[in-house]
Amino acid sequence: GRFAEMFDYQLVIGDGVHSNKFYDSFDNNPSDGVISQNAMIGGKLRVSPFEGARETKLREAYFGKEKFISFAFGTFNTSNIKIDNGTDEYTTSRTLYNLEANYHDGSLTILAEGFKFDGEFYNLTNSKRVGSSSGYVVQGEYCLENFYAPFIRFETWDRFNQEDDMLHNAYVFGVNRYLKGEKFRYGVFYTNDQFDKNIGDEIVETVQLSMMMNY
Repeated sequence: GRFAEMFDYQLVIGDGVHSNKFYDSFDNNPSDGVISQNAMIGGKLRVSPFEGARETKLREAYFGKEKFISFAFGTFNTSNIKIDNGTDEYTTSRTLYNLEANYHDGSLTILAEGFKFDGEFYNLTNSKRVGSSSGYVVQGEYCLENFYAPFIRFETWDRFNQEDDMLHNAYVFGVNRYLKGEKFRYGVFYTNDQFDKNIGDEIVETVQLSMMMNY
């Protein structure tokens, strides 16, 4: 919804996290999965403080020729998550805090997003230690007249704030092609992932294809 012209809000309720998508800092799953959890609830408030630089509607991908500057804060929580690790049952709550800044003018789009995630398990194979993770991402994209849009992105993620050498950095270079505005997008991108010594101590290079439909 929208109110007072400069404020947009989104409210969400969901069924929580699937057992196969519940990870610790090393991408381990609980061996016997998620037993029970409360519904995920959350919301986001977006502020567009400058008259003449506001979106006519919220978009997820191609932003057209509008000019806008916006800032957003969101928080999302799933409480009383009970997992079974084969030998023990653990209960935790998970909360995601999210900050965004967005700039778009003509063909140029710059996005920045930071997050903090409380309720992160360190290593489910041998520990019930719980802490937090955090990171940020910055992306710039320029859409050409033929709707090809080269982009670059930098991501950094500290997988467990309470432990050293858990940083995962990613450098991404790619190009998107937009068709019918935000309705259809495809692209190709290269990623250089760099993992700190406690999470692999390696560099991984990948090339991937992507496609998004928004109908």
